[in-house]
Amino acid sequence: MASSPSYRHIAARQGEAARAYAVLARDYARDRPFTAGIVFLLFVLACTRLFSGETVDAPLVGRKWWWEPRWLTRTRFFSNGWAIMGAAYDKYKDTAFVVQRSDADIVMLSNRCIDELRNMPEEKLSAIEAHTRNFGGPYTTIDMAIESNLHTRAVQQSLNPNIAKFHAPMEDELSWALVNYTKHISGSHSSKSSSSNLWHVTDVEDLLLNLIAHISARIFVGLPLCRHEDWIRINKACTINVFEVALTLRGVPRFLKPFYPLVACMIPGWWRLHENISTAKRLAMPMVFEHLQAKKSGGLKDPPLNLLTWMVDAAMNPTEADPAKIAHRQILLGIGSIYTTKLALVHICYDYCAYPQYLAELREEVEEALTESGTWDRATLDKMVKLESFMSESQRMNPPNLIAFNRIVKTPLTLHNGLHLPANTQIGVAAAHIQKDPDNFFEPDRFDPWRYYQSRQHPGEERKHRFAMTDLNHVHFGHGKFACPGRQLALTDIKMTAAALLLNFDMRFKEGSKRPRNISVHEMVFPEPGSVVEFRRRAVRQGVPALGVDISI
Repeated sequence: MASSPSYRHIAARQGEAARAYAVLARDYARDRPFTAGIVFLLFVLACTRLFSGETVDAPLVGRKWWWEPRWLTRTRFFSNGWAIMGAAYDKYKDTAFVVQRSDADIVMLSNRCIDELRNMPEEKLSAIEAHTRNFGGPYTTIDMAIESNLHTRAVQQSLNPNIAKFHAPMEDELSWALVNYTKHISGSHSSKSSSSNLWHVTDVEDLLLNLIAHISARIFVGLPLCRHEDWIRINKACTINVFEVALTLRGVPRFLKPFYPLVACMIPGWWRLHENISTAKRLAMPMVFEHLQAKKSGGLKDPPLNLLTWMVDAAMNPTEADPAKIAHRQILLGIGSIYTTKLALVHICYDYCAYPQYLAELREEVEEALTESGTWDRATLDKMVKLESFMSESQRMNPPNLIAFNRIVKTPLTLHNGLHLPANTQIGVAAAHIQKDPDNFFEPDRFDPWRYYQSRQHPGEERKHRFAMTDLNHVHFGHGKFACPGRQLALTDIKMTAAALLLNFDMRFKEGSKRPRNISVHEMVFPEPGSVVEFRRRAVRQGVPALGVDISI
């Protein structure tokens, strides 16, 4: 395998190729107009491809041979991103390298660069623009996030300071959802049921998607809309439709970008997405109008506890206060929260099945915390430190993404190591491989459920090493000024659900099945389909305030 060429060397070759195209065009133009037209088209395409402003002096990775066309390298990254990123990280982790995704070149920086970048303003380094580009921009309506940061302000200024108030509603919604979505698992009403010892095949992904869709909806729009069948349906479907549109467009050659609007309309997910948005407006706009009318009349004494209401209150201009746009934003919030939370819980359940030797100790901790307090409030969840360590280790071993700290450079930057980043450069860090680096973690390929728990036992470290905390080695939630504003809510969602599942069910892989390996699609990481999980309902110990069951021993 040839060594990876830098952009500088490739630019020299590109210049020679473009000049060759120009000579051919001149020779054929006089006597062979048809051929000259073809050559001219090739010249235009060459200029589009070769002189696209890609001037970062860092090695390109993913090529097998120096003469390999870029489109082939980009195609390879689609299904082989994990291996490509791993080989590149091992070689260039202290400097920089360039990943060639089908729709973009991404400059992967060392995590040592994060501190000098993490608090830069959006005018210089944009996180939201990178997120928008990654997920289809105007073709998935994600670009609404660029128009206004209303949803971010509402989360930061209203939801996060009041997150403790949501524990009771979340507990109620999770309990309701567990009852309604686990009826197929026997023994739900009597510990003496003759079938209570039977194992039942359960679609873990579907179960967890339903649970998280309901909890998120309870927070975002509240009762009764959070239990409306159509609202839950569109919130579950919207992320899938966004992924379908975004990933399809990533595969369209960049020189065909002017035709993206036409291509987007040919994607079935595009039509389904717009149906989702129309349904969201139909269901949520009456709530917005009602709250706006109440504000005009002096406000409500006891306003509803949900993010939609806070977004109406936080709107600073008529565009932000547009009921259709506020309803639309509810769907976008679901895209950013439901899928990632569900995926984390899927991996936790798989790890429950893969490492059953740890479950007794986890259950003992959960039961002790709940028995002592009698409630699922924040203080109780905070006592479940071993469970949180298990969650953190599960995410370290099974990352949601290969790349994090995604940013678009808005104004040219030169880093401390001399690397120059032109405007419009997309950057990131190799989040998944940072967490499998032996320089950062002891025995990084071994699943150690108490890794983070043990770190918290050291003096002065008791409040550190938390699931939602960020640092240079933990950047899946971002880091710095633009870290994920909803990560504390995600922690609560995941921890409460993981604890409830642990108390209420035994889980195992069906005979012949095993913990699925992780696969990557572009930079996104998923568990490989095919593993089958079985659930068996457990009797909950007397005195433990369990969710979603009414059986006790």
